[in-house]
Amino acid sequence: MGLTALGGLVVWTMVAVVAWRVDDARLDLPAVLLLFGQLVIVPLGMGLLDGGDPPIAVALDRAGRVGVRVGSVAALAALALPRGELSAAVAALYLLPVSVIGLAALLRFAADRRGRVPAVADVAAAGFLVVGAVFFVVHRQGIGVLGMPEHIIQLTAVHFHFTGYGLGLMAGALAHRSSAVGGIGVAFLVAGMVVTPIGFLTLPPIQALGAILVVGALLVVAVGTVMALGRIRPGAARRLLFVSSVFAWLVGGMAAVYAVSEASGSPAIPLVAMAGLHGTFAAIGVVFCGLLGWRLAADR
Repeated sequence: MGLTALGGLVVWTMVAVVAWRVDDARLDLPAVLLLFGQLVIVPLGMGLLDGGDPPIAVALDRAGRVGVRVGSVAALAALALPRGELSAAVAALYLLPVSVIGLAALLRFAADRRGRVPAVADVAAAGFLVVGAVFFVVHRQGIGVLGMPEHIIQLTAVHFHFTGYGLGLMAGALAHRSSAVGGIGVAFLVAGMVVTPIGFLTLPPIQALGAILVVGALLVVAVGTVMALGRIRPGAARRLLFVSSVFAWLVGGMAAVYAVSEASGSPAIPLVAMAGLHGTFAAIGVVFCGLLGWRLAADR
């Protein structure tokens, strides 16, 4: 799991307990889930990112990984501060190392002349993480973007940390064992993550199409993972990946129902329930179990 992710999990657990016991708007469920992504999911996923050539990418990647440790503390501090310029400035200390890691992934992708699927997954996941960090800074600043409500900006940050970064890395890990299935998952995910915000700003049916593409990526990765379980060691990795795949079907079904019903003008699942159940199941059941399972498998 790595000491950074393990330490982040301990800190996040304490924050979650405090959030459960106190009534503080700064510690609502989306904020706690986002913090789980920043403290646990981001460092956990770093173990699946390629840290190889070219040399400049290696140097940037190492600097970014060290900086993420400071950035995680900064994210927690930014959450404790009232929204405004100071909170955004502190949050930028999280954005900076994340951006360095994104640049390293981009340089590595540019140097990979073969265009391998895992390299595509890495640069997509790192890019989505940068976008999520940008929305985190914007949310802490407390300013509007393209008419988006405050809670949508916050949920966008959450979405890009877990679905963009976390699921992207899971698709890349799968591609190491099945390039075809992993490639389909990566293609669906990238398309869905691009189309969904375009639809949010334009037409609801386009947004629904983007959500369906993301759900398709989730289910492709889940099916591909189950198909690969027989070749995965150790047993703990297989069990974690199986749990992740089961939750993927539950999360995917909820997302599809919500997206289609919202496009028709009458969401079948209230937004609060979606943020609670869907968000928690996706963050812990799908992404955390999935990344930890692939980390265990990669270490063998």
